Amino acid sequence: MGHKTLVFFMTLAALCMLDKEVQAIALPDLNYTLVQSVNPLDGEPSKYYKFSLAGKSTPSSGILIIKRMDGEFTDISVFIDKDGIIRAPDKQNEAIIGMDGGYAEKFEVLLAASEKNQDAKPLAKCVIIPFPRIVQDDKGHKIELEAASPDGEHFLITGSGFKPNEQITFKSRSCNESGSVPLKIDAQGNFYISYDPAVIGKTVGPFEVTFCGENMQPLKMRHYWGKIAFCKPNEYKTLKNKYQLPEEQTQVLRSG
Repeated sequence: MGHKTLVFFMTLAALCMLDKEVQAIALPDLNYTLVQSVNPLDGEPSKYYKFSLAGKSTPSSGILIIKRMDGEFTDISVFIDKDGIIRAPDKQNEAIIGMDGGYAEKFEVLLAASEKNQDAKPLAKCVIIPFPRIVQDDKGHKIELEAASPDGEHFLITGSGFKPNEQITFKSRSCNESGSVPLKIDAQGNFYISYDPAVIGKTVGPFEVTFCGENMQPLKMRHYWGKIAFCKPNEYKTLKNKYQLPEEQTQVLRSG
């Protein structure tokens, strides 16, 4: 099947997958706080975070292991103080960790205690998306897109703020293919779907998803799949001219 828009897992399937991941490594959450966003004119934007554990801790040396979606790892030496604050190895200042990445790209962060002559002991973990893809309206409806694979062909879309058990319509366009299906909101007003926009015969392309419900204007989100899925913020605005949906190509031809 070329355009895999209509092949997605509903809420139960998505939650089951998450449960399996949690069971594999049952660790508490690593708390993080955004402390700075830098958007230089001559470089890529970055975001900087501080980390901490909940409650008191045994002071120890530690290591932050950060994994990008392409499999690249970064190891950063830190110190964990008695209050669970993650500090620089000199034990003085709080550690401030920078992350760049592309839109919807997630970083997995693991904190481990790392004392001499002892095996590293995992303590906590978290997932950070420095540059999320989010659309929302003034009525509280919110759509979030998260990359789910390193090849940029699989995504997780979550929605919140809808009427409990509401029936909405999910529309999708990817390159020159499109589809539309009904979507049932759960009892909490949320939904979770897996979305695969890849098209046979192409390696990259644009896609657009639209969610239509009662008493709301359609919520639309545009993004890209394949190797350009993780484009950096500085590159993103140039992609629309290069990778267009069919009606955009027609408009360019007419204007020319």
